[in-house]
Amino acid sequence: MQMLKSTEIVMDDDTREVLRGEALERAFFDELDRAGATEEDRALIDVYLGDIKDYHKPTYEHLMRVGLNARVLGEFLGLDERILLVGGALHDIGKRVVPLHVLSKTGRFEESDIRAMRPHSESGYWMLVNHAPEYAFIAGAHHWFQPNPYGIERPDFIEDEWITYAKAIFAADQFDAATVRNDGFPRGDASFYFNNVMGAFDEPDIVLAIEDILRCAEHNTHVDTW
Repeated sequence: MQMLKSTEIVMDDDTREVLRGEALERAFFDELDRAGATEEDRALIDVYLGDIKDYHKPTYEHLMRVGLNARVLGEFLGLDERILLVGGALHDIGKRVVPLHVLSKTGRFEESDIRAMRPHSESGYWMLVNHAPEYAFIAGAHHWFQPNPYGIERPDFIEDEWITYAKAIFAADQFDAATVRNDGFPRGDASFYFNNVMGAFDEPDIVLAIEDILRCAEHNTHVDTW
């Protein structure tokens, strides 16, 4: 059975740790070149990713990793890798409206934190809709696929294929949350994120890959399947 092939693009070859800082930026912008990003794509990245970088660096890095991992998933699913790379990098730009003390929280969210976080999806949609409506849809719909879904209503202009793109970016988003935030989290939190992804996808290859990652996470080892 074919498995997801890891490019290890968000892993440091020497330390086997998640890429951060300048190394992550180089990997992301190199991939942007290889994916054939348009001038419009680059303008969106410059404006919105630059703004998030100034506001909250961990969210900025999260966005780049999600874009990179979504591109890998797109290669496996036969989707447009440029759309996934750029869409993944823009999916959480609405977090610009979330208070910094919520974005920076490392423990479990209280109900008040969840209420403060939820508007980010719709905010991202309205930031982008007049410039890039399809990317706006991804920002507004990427939380549709979890057990407690939220986000925008489906716009009339959205074709079914864009739901697939939003789902792939949701998977990459949950993957990053599980593998990066799990540094100081109990394994149960990683299980929560991976179970979200497995519930969204019907493809058995992807489910097997996620289960493999989860087993390795339990033993703090690296797996080359994502």
